[in-house]
This record gives sequence, C-alpha cells and structure tokens, in this order.
Amino acid sequence: MFLTVARMVADDTNPDSSGTGVEAAILLGLLLAVGFWFYRRTTQGSRKLADDIRKRGIEPAVPVAPPPVLFGDREAAIGAGVDLTAVLAAQPSFSALGLLSIARETFTLVRKARAEQIPKLADGLLSPDLRAQLEANIGADAAAHRHHMFPMLDISTAAIVDSDVGGESIAITVRLALSGTEVERSDDSGAVVSGNQQARTWDERWTFRKSTDAAGDAAERDRIMTHTAGGWMIPHQGWIVTAIVTGESVPADLDTGTTPLPEPGANDAAAGPAPVPS
Repeated sequence: MFLTVARMVADDTNPDSSGTGVEAAILLGLLLAVGFWFYRRTTQGSRKLADDIRKRGIEPAVPVAPPPVLFGDREAAIGAGVDLTAVLAAQPSFSALGLLSIARETFTLVRKARAEQIPKLADGLLSPDLRAQLEANIGADAAAHRHHMFPMLDISTAAIVDSDVGGESIAITVRLALSGTEVERSDDSGAVVSGNQQARTWDERWTFRKSTDAAGDAAERDRIMTHTAGGWMIPHQGWIVTAIVTGESVPADLDTGTTPLPEPGANDAAAGPAPVPS
C-alpha cells in the first residue's frame, strides 16, 4: 500500500498524469501515523508486561529436567563387607554409581563386539590379554562361518563386590547378574549349531582397574570416544577390564528369585576364568 501511494505522489509530479497529489500525500501521512501508533502500542504493552512480572516477582516457568538415570541404576549396590574407604582416599572423586554405569556399558559393548565380529567396538575397554583373546574368538567364529549370539541378554543387577588399592592402581570387581541365551548360528543357514536357546540366568564378575596417575590420558580418550559415532555414552575415566570370571548358570524357569551377594572370591576358584568376552 505504501508503494502504491508513493507511486501516486510520483505520478502527480508528471504533467501528463492525472489525480490529486495532495490527496495522495494526505493518505501517505495517515498510513505513517497509524503505523507509528501501532508500533508504540505494541512496545509499551510488552514493557508493561515485563514491569508487572518484575514487580510481582513472577518468574517465567522453565521446565527442569530430572537428573539422568544411567543404565537403570538409581543407587549404587555394594556387596556385604566391601569397604571403599581406601578407594576414596586414593581417588576422592570416585563414584560407585558411576562405575556401575561404566561396567554396564563396557559389558554391552564387549558382547556386541563378539556378536557382530567387530573388535574395534571394544577399543579402550579391555586389557591387552583380554583384547587378544576377544580377537582370537572372533577370528575362530569367522573361520567357522558362524556368529556367536546373545539373544535377549540382559543385566538384571550390578553390584560392587570387591575392591583393592595397591601401588598406583585401583581395582574394583563388579558382579553382573545376567539373563538370556547364548548360541552360535551358521552364517550359511542361520541354524543354531551350538548353545542352548533356553533362557537362563548366571553371574559374571568383571574386574576393572585404573591407574591413579593417568588422568590426562583418560580424559583425552573419554573426549574422543564420547564424540565418536558408535563410541561411548559416558566417560570411562580410565577403567579397563582386566579379568572376567563366570559363575554357575541356572535355567530361567528354575530361578526362584534373587539370592544374597556371595562373599568376594567365594565361587571364583571353582568357576575358573571365563572363555571371555564371549
């Protein structure tokens, strides 16, 4: 509309044009006045609303997100007789709940590495010996044209059952109560060639160790792995798995409920080392 009125004024300066230039100028002035009034009214209204909010002490409602709950653990589970005093003295920032979250993610990634035959998924999670064993297992699976699968695998509970501080390192053992199945399938036919498809429950003890003087290296690795596609969801703070021990399995339909945490080391000698990251 402003453009139309401006054209009318411009045309009026042309001797060959018709129309009244005065009327066009009046119309343009009225439109400018209305626009200025509307602008002032809107601005003053906004300022008045802001003043009212300040005077009454009203704060805009801002939704507050609840604190994150990582991997289902709402509070740290610690086995009977486990004393973390020495751990906290060596590392005041130690969080039992944080370590359990690290344990859950580590377990999931190591199992995924075996099932999908991608050892890189376990980068930075295992000691050199366990990493070599994982790669050997994956190599054997590939050579046999099969995949080692873990259908319906689930961590029911995770608890700290042992700790040790010595020299320049800290070790924490986590008991994972697991349920699911473990089978091997042929790459050619998809048929189960080994294992049992019946759901069962069993325990595994994963020992995590970290150096107390490698904080800088751990922070850099955490930065890289948490910003890498397919990497970690949380910083692992330098914790790596140095031992895995598997306990006795029980068919799921015979499991009548949870049992108290056994004393650290009670079943380890009988169980022997796990065939790993399997």
